[in-house]
Formats: sequence, C-alpha cells, structure tokens
Amino acid sequence: MAPILCRLVPDQPSSGISNKQKPAAVSDLAGKLRRDTRAVSRDVDLLEEFGLLQSRYETNPGHGKRRIIHSLARQYQLLATI
Repeated sequence: MAPILCRLVPDQPSSGISNKQKPAAVSDLAGKLRRDTRAVSRDVDLLEEFGLLQSRYETNPGHGKRRIIHSLARQYQLLATI
C-alpha cells in the first residue's frame, strides 16, 4: 500500500502518509509490492469503499484494459490506540 499512499513518515510526531505519486496501474503497484495483482485489486476495492482511493479502467494497447488508481486526499494520517 505504500506506493498508493506514498510515504510513511515515522519520525514525525503525527506520523502521516503523503500522496506524492501520480495515478498508477494496479498491476504496476502489485509488481512494486511483490504481491499478486488480484490481492492488490481486492485491497483497492476495500480502500475505495472507505473513500480513500478512486479507480478507473483505461485501454492498455495490445493487452486489453487496466485499472488505474489514485488517491483522493493529499495526505493520510494513521493513528493507533493500544
């Protein structure tokens, strides 16, 4: 998920993830994460349900179509309470 949301900044008091990447294909993201494309696609479905990502399909010449995803926010903040 790091390439979708881009960069985790653990050394800041309020750790956040900032979106500095351009929209990317699910297949490219899966390759960067070394995960199965179907698993990443399921993750994207879930993140879309929560309103964190948006996806669209575009033609991939010679290969059919591909799913392009992009973040809906410039920055995300993760907070865990234990």
